[in-house]
Amino acid sequence: MGGIEHVEKLMGETADAIAYQKEVSDMLGGRITNQDEDEVEDELAALEREVNGPGPLPAVPDTILSVSEPAEAGRERADRQAERRPERQAMLTS
Repeated sequence: MGGIEHVEKLMGETADAIAYQKEVSDMLGGRITNQDEDEVEDELAALEREVNGPGPLPAVPDTILSVSEPAEAGRERADRQAERRPERQAMLTS
C-alpha cells in the first residue's frame, strides 16, 4: 500500500487539512480581527480588479463625427490655396 512513506505523507496532509479547517472555522466563528478583515477586503478588491479590469471604460460621446469632416477641412484649405495662387503668381512675375 505504499509503505511507511505513504502513511506519513497522508498523516501530514491530514494535519494540514485539519489546521486549515480550524483557521476557517475561527474566521467564520467571528474571531477575525479588524486587520484580518482589511486584508481580506484588499485581496478581494485586487481579485475583482484582476477579473474586471482596471475600472470602467470612459463614456462614448453622444455625437459622432462624420468621417468626411477631415476631408472637408482639407478641401477648404486647398480651395484657399487655389484662391491665393494667382496672387502669388503675380508677385513672382513682378
